[in-house]
Amino acid sequence: NYLYICDIILKQIIMKLIGQNSISKYLSSLLFIIFLVFIFHLIYFSLGYLICYINSSNGMKLFPETFLLTKKQFSEGLFNVFTINYPFTKTSFFSAVFTPRTFWGAFIGFTYFTLFFYSSFRIMKHLSSERIFSEPIYKWLKIFAINNVFFLISFIILWYFRWNLVNLIELLFIIILLIFINISVLFIMAFMKKGYELQSENDLTI
Repeated sequence: NYLYICDIILKQIIMKLIGQNSISKYLSSLLFIIFLVFIFHLIYFSLGYLICYINSSNGMKLFPETFLLTKKQFSEGLFNVFTINYPFTKTSFFSAVFTPRTFWGAFIGFTYFTLFFYSSFRIMKHLSSERIFSEPIYKWLKIFAINNVFFLISFIILWYFRWNLVNLIELLFIIILLIFINISVLFIMAFMKKGYELQSENDLTI
């Protein structure tokens, strides 16, 4: 009786997690909103840096209230600092030393999280469909894993070896976290692939 009750409860939980009108459906909507936030910031940051670069190189003053270039004194010396405000406000969205390293570090980070949340959205969207096992969900799981691998390689090469922005403990933490996520994704991919094969065989039998 105990195992029977546990089996019923487990099935109810699975039904609420995946499939139509499940938690996955609402999670996919939330992930899509987060993706929109990140892609907006990615595009807006790239545009802001480009305008600051044009203003710095040519002595122009394009949108000076939104994209600012100032000089600030730090312990290491005097540096050019660029600040990107949100449109039509004086609220700062991004402010840092004006260097190519700053651009590439932020650009890679925004790109990673944009792809992270978009691929997560697509995965959740397929998990909330009638046919859970499909080729598209396997494809998006693969994209999700590849995105993590590329970011991990970039993080090790750039943040640790080239820019020295993180210490060894921080590096190991990020490596362990992303490896754990990717191993989990690989298991899910194997499960989805097997489920798709069995589902295809049953469809052919029917």
